[in-house]
Amino acid sequence: RHWRIVALEEALFLVAFLAFVAVRWANPDLWHPFRGGEKPMDFAYLIAIVRSTTIPPYDPWFAGGYLNYYYFGQFIVATLIKGTGILPEVAYNLAVPLLFALTAGGAFSIVYNLASAMRQRSENRLGPGWGPAAAGVAAVFLVTVLGNLGNAVQLARTAWSQVTSTLPPEGDPFHVWFWFTSRMMPGQLSITEFPAWTFLFADLHAHLIAIPFALLVVGLSLNLAMAAEDRGFRWSALTVPLAALALAVGSLAAINTW
Repeated sequence: RHWRIVALEEALFLVAFLAFVAVRWANPDLWHPFRGGEKPMDFAYLIAIVRSTTIPPYDPWFAGGYLNYYYFGQFIVATLIKGTGILPEVAYNLAVPLLFALTAGGAFSIVYNLASAMRQRSENRLGPGWGPAAAGVAAVFLVTVLGNLGNAVQLARTAWSQVTSTLPPEGDPFHVWFWFTSRMMPGQLSITEFPAWTFLFADLHAHLIAIPFALLVVGLSLNLAMAAEDRGFRWSALTVPLAALALAVGSLAAINTW
């Protein structure tokens, strides 16, 4: 009955995935020779999970030890690697676009269903029929791309400096390419990342893997609230939504303990 909206969401997923595959294709390096980065650590953990035959995986930094870091998100990625047989160094650069696309799909689904439910419950049901779909598409861009426009400003200023052969002054915060927008409080080590920055930096770290699962929890919470309103608080009607939400929340705690 809803094949059009299903087709739209599948199309959004594929566009987001392929767009970010292109981003990783342009910069597939898994090493950070400058200003840190955690790709070597993340890649070592991922390989350890892929190679381990028991759980917990072995510790790649301590012979005879076991991994004592939260690794369930990378375990999910490693399961896909084992199932497909793709080399880990290639799969790493496919996992980040996959998580980006899942984030886009989750954002669309939540806002589409919320907007659709609000429209159905509103007395004034007039307006264009594409309202919820447009809201969902807007949510995709707001969550995955437009969370912080600082990097867009940096890109424009860097391009302008290349054309005019002038560089921003050393005191200009935009002189520090890319990092400035994830460290918004001067003089502190506070990390103020946002999804676009996290995915562009592309460390396959716990907080990145957790983003689409956090949206899953939000979506399942919305589903539970809507089911309770539609069917009343009857345990027989809410068992499946509650079980799904419990599984998602528990998984989120194991994926990113912080």
